[in-house]
Amino acid sequence: MQHWYAPHEITFKHEHNIFLMENLSALKEGHWPREPVNSYTDPGINIRSRNRAPFEIPCQFAAEIENRLEQCGIDGIITKLSICYDESSETIAAHLNLTTGEIQKRINRCLNYISGYCAKWISCENCNREDKCQHHHASITYSDWCAREKYSKILDKIMSNLS
Repeated sequence: MQHWYAPHEITFKHEHNIFLMENLSALKEGHWPREPVNSYTDPGINIRSRNRAPFEIPCQFAAEIENRLEQCGIDGIITKLSICYDESSETIAAHLNLTTGEIQKRINRCLNYISGYCAKWISCENCNREDKCQHHHASITYSDWCAREKYSKILDKIMSNLS
């Protein structure tokens, strides 16, 4: 079953990002994806917001997800090809001379970096979502974040071997 989310439910978790990417073309055109027919529709859900044109919210989510993907460079492009355009890992791997495992690793790493209510590349002082921020974050680039993630996994392996 395909998941559907109302705009007020989006907090940029993995599943929200995937939903937004799968529907990116509709969002860019200013349309929120329709809720699947076989699910219950809460009469309280209203996609339109006061003082906004109906296309604004979908376009803002499209811009946010594209900005997040752009922060990841080539890995963002690979993720976009895979999720937005349903390109297979095998095809992407063949064109980039990489293994399918490396493609999946890059997609997962990109999804981890772009997930979360606040952007990892913006410090708390510059974050306009500070009131909703559930964690304190320091600005960190994607390449630095990848290096830290790799270092963290190496330390985890060493520590587990010592136990």
